[in-house]
Amino acid sequence: SKARYVRAAAEHAQRHGGRVPREYDALVQLPGVGPKIAHLMRSVAFGEAEAGIVVDTHVFRVATRLGWVDGAAARAGPEGVRVQLERWVPREERVGFTLAVVGFGQLARGGGGWGGALVEHAS
Repeated sequence: SKARYVRAAAEHAQRHGGRVPREYDALVQLPGVGPKIAHLMRSVAFGEAEAGIVVDTHVFRVATRLGWVDGAAARAGPEGVRVQLERWVPREERVGFTLAVVGFGQLARGGGGWGGALVEHAS
């Protein structure tokens, strides 16, 4: 459960002087932390400009519907989508790209239909 993961992360931080690891590989070793949260932590919490793209449901949906990734990446799930997106999104633009696509995906889902219509038209 999420509560158990939060407790485990807090215990880890207590054992390490109140610090959470900054490195991707160390973050994904924490209970309940997968690639999405590790990239999110690196970009938002630590301000790492070159953190990986965060593929949430919005980024996944927009990237697949607009054809930014192929079917194999979509079938591989969020990590497959992230890998393909990172092939063409410049490293220094990944944080901004993530924020922009998440925002667009949120609006397209609940923005009175305009965003959904745009995605459908572009597909």
